Amino acid sequence: MRDEFLEGGAEIDLVRSGLEDVMRSTWARIGDLLEAQPELGDYRTAAYVASIRQVADAYEAIGI
Repeated sequence: MRDEFLEGGAEIDLVRSGLEDVMRSTWARIGDLLEAQPELGDYRTAAYVASIRQVADAYEAIGI
C-alpha cells in the first residue's frame, strides 16, 4: 500500500479526475442556464442552448 501511495496516480486516475471536473462544471453551467431561463423547460434543451452558445462564442473569437 505504501508503494502505491508513493508511486502516485495512474494515468487513468488523472483522466477520470479531469473528466469529472469537466462534467461538474458543465452540469453547473446547464443548471444555471435553466435557472436563469426557466422557459427552456428541461435540462436537455438547456444543454443544447449552452452548447450552441459555446460554439457561437468560439466562432466569434476566431472572427467567423
